Amino acid sequence: MSFKSGFIAIIGRPNVGKSSLLNQIFDSKIAIVSDKVQTTRNPIRGILNDKDSQMIFIDTPGLHEPLDELGRNLNRETIAQLEGIDLVYFVVSGNERFGSQDQKILERLKSSELPIFLVVNKIDKLNKAKLLTKLTELNELHDFEEIIPISAKENDNVDRLLEVTKQYLSDGFAYFSTEDKQLVDYQQSFHYAELIREKVLHYTQDEIPHDVAVVIENIEENDTEIYIQALLLVQRNSQKPMIIGKQGQMIKKIRQAAQRSIKQNTQKKCTLELYVRVEKDWRAKQSKLEALGYGEQ
Repeated sequence: MSFKSGFIAIIGRPNVGKSSLLNQIFDSKIAIVSDKVQTTRNPIRGILNDKDSQMIFIDTPGLHEPLDELGRNLNRETIAQLEGIDLVYFVVSGNERFGSQDQKILERLKSSELPIFLVVNKIDKLNKAKLLTKLTELNELHDFEEIIPISAKENDNVDRLLEVTKQYLSDGFAYFSTEDKQLVDYQQSFHYAELIREKVLHYTQDEIPHDVAVVIENIEENDTEIYIQALLLVQRNSQKPMIIGKQGQMIKKIRQAAQRSIKQNTQKKCTLELYVRVEKDWRAKQSKLEALGYGEQ
């Protein structure tokens, strides 16, 4: 039997479930999930191996109308990820209308001339009649290679998506090690920072989350324990006390929840220290964005 391999980009507007799909594929938290837009800031590469294939998945920031330099960088990152890609998962939300943002993304994907799977997520929110109507409507939009309905949340039909994907991959070789079933090729410090940022997104108000960047300043790790020092960067002086909270209660909640999440992901006891610093208008400064890993280096 021949060996198949290829790169798959997961593309879509914010909050359609791209990161949830990636997490379900790998049955572990490798991308943070939130109901707030722009949750994924850095493309994440997950590598799924089995005996006759290697699938490399790229989870990209959601394409959106940018409001600042960070937003523009995120869109550039997403488009850049199409270079060298073999197949695109265009993820849409089954329980929402196919809107103008979805249409703009589809037009960009059409111009790439890449094979496109339309992945219709959140079908757990639809009955069979509504799902059939939705799929019929979406089928009129483009001659997609495949239209596959799934529920990433409920792990419904995700296995089928992977089976069909393998049929579209070319005969080739393994680009990465095949010794492990699942790999993620980013630094562990980035993973810890993302888990911390997830808790910031969860606990803070709408005007704060995406003004926050997490910088890992120190990690000490052994077989049973992890000690992490991390800095939370905010844009404005008024945001610092909001992150810290009354008598330090907000940052305490963030810290404790992040410790639990890191422990769950690593099976190690985690001690986390968090500090807050104001870095005015960091989202608008290209040099600062590059230093934080958002955008062109």
